[in-house]
Amino acid sequence: MKSNLLFLFAILLFSVSPAQAQRSAKKLKASAENYYKRDKYAEAYNLFAKYTRLKNPDAGIMLKMGISAYHTNRLPEAIRYFNTIISNEKKPDKSVYYVLARTYHQQRNFKEAIRNYKKYLETTKFDDQRREHIKDNILRCASGMNLSYVDERAVVENMGIKVNSAYDDIGPVLSPNYDNKLYFSSNREGSVGGKRNAEGYPDEQYGSYSYDIFSTIIINGEWNSTIPLPTLINSVRNERLLDFNDDGQVLFYYKGLKLSGGEVLVDSFSTEEKNELYTPKMNTPMTSTKGDESPYFFNDSTMLFSSNREGGIGGKDIYVSTRENGYWTVPKNLGITINSHYDEVSPFLSMDGRTLYFSSNRTESIGGMDIYRARYNDGKQGWETPENMAWPINSPSDDRDFRLSPNGLEGYYTSDRKSGNGGFDLFTAYFKSQLYEQSVTSNPLVFTQVPAYRKQQQSTGVVFESSDNFPAKSYPSTVNFPESATTVVEINPINYRDDDDILSTDNLEKINEVVQIMNEYPQLKIMLTAHSDGSDPVEFDLFFSIKRAEKVAAYLQSKGISSANIYLKGMGAVNPAAMQQIEGGSSAMAEKINRRIDFEIFNAAGLPLQIVNKGPVVSKFLKDERGVMYNQANKGLSYKVQIGSLAQRYKGSILLEYRQPLIESIFNDKNYKYTVGLFQNFYGAEQLRKELVARGLNDAFVVPYINGVRASMSDSKIYAAAYPDLLNFLAQTKQD
Repeated sequence: MKSNLLFLFAILLFSVSPAQAQRSAKKLKASAENYYKRDKYAEAYNLFAKYTRLKNPDAGIMLKMGISAYHTNRLPEAIRYFNTIISNEKKPDKSVYYVLARTYHQQRNFKEAIRNYKKYLETTKFDDQRREHIKDNILRCASGMNLSYVDERAVVENMGIKVNSAYDDIGPVLSPNYDNKLYFSSNREGSVGGKRNAEGYPDEQYGSYSYDIFSTIIINGEWNSTIPLPTLINSVRNERLLDFNDDGQVLFYYKGLKLSGGEVLVDSFSTEEKNELYTPKMNTPMTSTKGDESPYFFNDSTMLFSSNREGGIGGKDIYVSTRENGYWTVPKNLGITINSHYDEVSPFLSMDGRTLYFSSNRTESIGGMDIYRARYNDGKQGWETPENMAWPINSPSDDRDFRLSPNGLEGYYTSDRKSGNGGFDLFTAYFKSQLYEQSVTSNPLVFTQVPAYRKQQQSTGVVFESSDNFPAKSYPSTVNFPESATTVVEINPINYRDDDDILSTDNLEKINEVVQIMNEYPQLKIMLTAHSDGSDPVEFDLFFSIKRAEKVAAYLQSKGISSANIYLKGMGAVNPAAMQQIEGGSSAMAEKINRRIDFEIFNAAGLPLQIVNKGPVVSKFLKDERGVMYNQANKGLSYKVQIGSLAQRYKGSILLEYRQPLIESIFNDKNYKYTVGLFQNFYGAEQLRKELVARGLNDAFVVPYINGVRASMSDSKIYAAAYPDLLNFLAQTKQD
């Protein structure tokens, strides 16, 4: 009897009647709709997904799920929802074509985006409010197609999850006092005041976090966890750091209920950043009620900002004002060359006082806000036509808040591209060559002074007072593995002129030979080692090198080669195969030899193959002994010291201070491994490790290599019989 009662109870407990399921589905749908109409797309998507487990969604729900997927960076899912609606509905809602076009646009599938934008136009009347916007987007798609042929100026990377959140992270500003510190604003979880509604009142369910100001610093080569500024600055309102004064002892920041219309305040603190806080209003020519925003202070007497005040050219325009005799002049519109009938925001003026960066959503953009660069011509006393910075700096989303680092090698900015962590993320652009505008000063100092200066001096020109030089470096590598074989297979390196030349017709012939042999023998592995001729900025040389190797790796993977069998090394320009500087000057032939990617196939034991990994052919007159010595040191057993394993480029000077820096990875592994040094015995590497630990790199450790390939702990135990010095490594590792 007792067991029967328990059985009946279990049935009642776990059974859900159709009526209960109906009520549950109704609640889920209502809750999802409430989040959706408040633009809480992540919450809405999750609730809609639960709803569809109880009821088949109609076209309306699928449309909202697709839009929610779009806003939460699930573009393939969004496309599936939209295409399902179009396939199943005889007369689908016209907006489906619009959001489908937007999704393809975000994927840079410009042809499909244009096709669906036009489909939307075909289904709407001429008075439809979206028509002009869609026509503009079609022009932006065409611009995106044209800009795809422009050489990529930089390698761009997300600043990572230690900095970016699932919310909006905006407005990066480098510290003027510390070259390893950056400030930004974020409306992330934990911000002061919690979630609040549009009126500023607490609302834990539907509210949003306000923006607070945070800082982050580089530790052990990567941007580390973020720290909020004190609550005397951060509050329940929105705060955004705007800029610093010339000596870095005063910061200017915005505070307001919304991100516009508030106040610009001043905070003073020492260069050691031990805050002695004051928050008076700042005396500027900006008026928030006129729509003034995003100021940039070139110095204490020149500022630029964006505004949609009356009398402008289009939407938001860029203005300049100067401080003379203690007073700010009336803001002056920069004119029709810079400003358009669309929006121009977030100005940044380089150190030369002549090069302006800003963002605009004009139809020459790829999608939303794109970053542009314009130069002031002293002779013409006017601006040259702005140039789009193109992909990958720009995307089909909004790219703005751009700032150059003082050395002209890096750019920091904000983007809500769909590959990010959430809404807006912070990104870094590593430029392939130094931007000279950050390394020079002009006479007169800033473009606003040129007309008066030319009138007084009756002379033209800008006096550039700087020089630049970069140490030349490069590297060769040949790893030979003793393999028993019957068929001889020669593997040759490829050369490149620039990044777009890596997959040239000639190079693809050599790469396809590799594809053929590796598909025939799937156990084979390949090491792609990329070298440069020293023309890249020294800080980015390794990173750019491995990015070139990744282009080849992606092609190999597309042809069926497992990513687990593709090893990558970025050597930069450390051990040149050929001497680029000879008695007659520089050698073009040596530069060509050093710009290459070596292919080294290994793991052929037991196969009827003899793999010959051929290095570059160098005449005895050009051969560089550094490359020869590296190859000799790399044979058999060697050791290096790993200093970091990061998803981004390693920041800091360690890679520049120590010999034999290297970046390596297995293709599609999320992290790059950074090492320095090259030793034939363990104790030499151990001494370097201790030195690095003393400098604060507590996670540094020694890595053994066999013929240039990393040896795991189990590999080391096997190879110890052939290389007894590995016993020292194993003994020390056991102690640690």
